[in-house]
Amino acid sequence: MNFLRAALNAQRKARGEQEFSTRKFLKRDGWLNIAQDMLKRGFNVGFFGGERKRNQVLEMALFQPSLCVLDEIDASLDIDALRIVANAINRLRSPGRRLARNASI
Repeated sequence: MNFLRAALNAQRKARGEQEFSTRKFLKRDGWLNIAQDMLKRGFNVGFFGGERKRNQVLEMALFQPSLCVLDEIDASLDIDALRIVANAINRLRSPGRRLARNASI
């Protein structure tokens, strides 16, 4: 998570915004149900399907891109993880953000 916090703070600094402290940064992911032990791992190290997807949605929430391409976002997810990821993506919808998805079949 240090990598994500550093990247986000670099983006915020470039926009003239205040950087996030570690504590404030870690509070932003509560609605994705990311376990605390996941936050201590290296960037995408040892993540399973559902964990990796939640991490990707966390990145979308943090960096707030205007275009999000979701490639097979439902692949490798059990029903509980799918519900969490779908709810998180729905929370990220906004008029200024385009979401494009490619569903797995």
